[in-house]
Amino acid sequence: MMNAYASILCGLLAWAAPVYALMSHRSRPRAAAVSAALCAFAIFLQIREYEYRIYLHDWSALEDMCHAEILAAGLLLSVALLLNLLAIFLPHDGKGRP
Repeated sequence: MMNAYASILCGLLAWAAPVYALMSHRSRPRAAAVSAALCAFAIFLQIREYEYRIYLHDWSALEDMCHAEILAAGLLLSVALLLNLLAIFLPHDGKGRP
């Protein structure tokens, strides 16, 4: 269960990193790299949660969460990709403003 909470936290941080970079004068490519790493780690934690459920032979839980996991992972990847592309390619004046 802890993997699920850590995965949600990593996913939110993956979205927050490029947003923070867009609103500040921080290095945007570095924020995009951190965001991508957090996104990958969030999905890794979800895979670990699946492994744990398989170890417990909790087949009904796997059936219940399969479609929601696919939707959540797709949403995480889509939003993170969009935010990272904005952070990398949106011009800024170096003073923290886009």
